Order: sequence, then structure tokens, then C-alpha cells
Amino acid sequence: MANSLIRKLDIKEKLVCLFMDIPADYMDLLGGGLPEGARWGEDEPLDFIHVFVERPNELSDTFKYLKAILKQTGMLWMSWRKMQSDKMMDMKS
Repeated sequence: MANSLIRKLDIKEKLVCLFMDIPADYMDLLGGGLPEGARWGEDEPLDFIHVFVERPNELSDTFKYLKAILKQTGMLWMSWRKMQSDKMMDMKS
């Protein structure tokens, strides 16, 4: 599963990555961490961002911030937890 998720998200070596508000088991789903050569970033120009939101109003404000730190050629994944999640939310897929 880990390799398929990394492949699906297109996380490759040399990418500078940021993950925000991720579920507790997210790193396990990635196989415990980033592929060799990829690294964590924060406020620098980023190649890859995956953020989880719980409410629709978070999308707008979060997107503005992330757009400012994402490289023009970068990837942005915005996800929300499924309705079966242990957290209540007001978003539907």
C-alpha cells in the first residue's frame, strides 16, 4: 500500500514536501516516511503539499497560504476525512 500511495501522490526523490493536519496513520500509509532523497520543508518554496481540512471555510484561507509557499511547478493535494472518520465534519465528497 505504501508504494502505491507514494506513486499515486507522485512523491519522488528531491522533492521538498509539507504535510498539514494529516490523519494519525498517514505516515504509516506512506511506509513510514518520504522516499530517499525527498525532504521535509516548511516555509520555503515547496514542490509538494498535502493538507487535510475538515470544514469548507478552511479551504479558502488555507489555499491562499499554501499557494504563497508552493513552487509554480509544485503539486497541491487538498483532502478531507471521510464521513466515517472519528471526527465530525460538514464536507461531503
